[in-house]
Amino acid sequence: MEWSLDRQMPQKMPQSQKRVDTAQAGTEDFGDLLDLLRAHHEAKLHLCEELEAIADSLPDRVSPQACLMAARRVVATVYDAHDFEDSVLWPVLRRNRPEDVRLEASLSRLHHEHLEDESYAEELASVLTDWAMCVGSRAEATGYMLRGFFGAVRRHIAFEREHLVPILEQIKRASDKS
Repeated sequence: MEWSLDRQMPQKMPQSQKRVDTAQAGTEDFGDLLDLLRAHHEAKLHLCEELEAIADSLPDRVSPQACLMAARRVVATVYDAHDFEDSVLWPVLRRNRPEDVRLEASLSRLHHEHLEDESYAEELASVLTDWAMCVGSRAEATGYMLRGFFGAVRRHIAFEREHLVPILEQIKRASDKS
C-alpha cells in the first residue's frame, strides 16, 4: 500500500512502498520512518485547517467546493496515516522495545483512537458531501462535529509527537551508533 502525503490532493508516493517493504523486513531506516510519520502529521494538520475553515464558514459562507474536496480527502488521509502507523511504524517500535509496557499501553490507546477517528471521518465525509450538494442542514451540529473531529486529531498528533517521536529518535540514534 502507498500513502498519500500531498497537501492538496492524495496521490501515490512510490518511495513509500520501498520504505514499507524495508521496515517490514526489519531493516528499517528510522530517518525514513520519522519523515513519513511527520509527513502524515502534516497532511492531517492541513486537513484540520481545512475543516476548521469550513466550520468557521457555516452556514452562510460555506463553500460547496471546499466541502466536496474535504469530503473526498478526510477518509483517505485518516486511513492512510493509520495504516502506516498500524502496519509499519508500530511493529518497528514493538520490535525495538519488546519489553516496554508503557509503549504498548500507548499503542493500544492510539489503536482505539484510530478506530474512533476512522468512523468519525466516514460520518464527516457524508455530512460534508451533503453540504457540497447544498442539502446540508443543522449548521450548528455540523460545526460541532467538525470541531470535535479536528480537535481529536490534533490531540492524537500531539500525543504521538510527545511520546512516539522521541522513542523513534532514540532508537534511530542507537541504530546510527551501531
